[in-house]
Amino acid sequence: HVFKTCNFKKTDAIAKVAWVNNITSLDEDELKLAVGYAGPVSIAYQVSHDFRYYKKGVYDGKCEDSPSSVNHAVVAVGYGYDDTSNKPYWTVRNSWGTSFGMDGYFKIKRGENWCGIEEHVCFAQPAGMDEQGNQLAAKSKQTQLQLKQLSMDPSRVAGSWVRQQ
Repeated sequence: HVFKTCNFKKTDAIAKVAWVNNITSLDEDELKLAVGYAGPVSIAYQVSHDFRYYKKGVYDGKCEDSPSSVNHAVVAVGYGYDDTSNKPYWTVRNSWGTSFGMDGYFKIKRGENWCGIEEHVCFAQPAGMDEQGNQLAAKSKQTQLQLKQLSMDPSRVAGSWVRQQ
């Protein structure tokens, strides 16, 4: 084995992670709130054989019988409803580069845990370090305000992801 020395320098860091939260498995409402208010959310799903040919539209191809057979990590960045296919979807950034799908993104069927996409979900809350960090902390407070305006109980949403600053 060849071991290399890590070249990380604390002084080069532009952000720190304050905490990471796992979203309740199969709770689409929590996932929607996290994507909408906390930002990009790490998700895992099952890449099936036909997925590599995806170009556009809402993916609803064949998955294994067990939706918990996930094998690929990606980032959910949004959600919506496709009028053409009459399907709700998640907008997801893939890690295969911009030549895949729609400039590196794809839409996948939402609301049915398609390919296990709503089972393994988490996101990090950044801690502020500088000007950007201060904006991130403010966003967290803004998130709390938006949740209250939606008449939601922040302690229920995504476990403990809404924390007092």
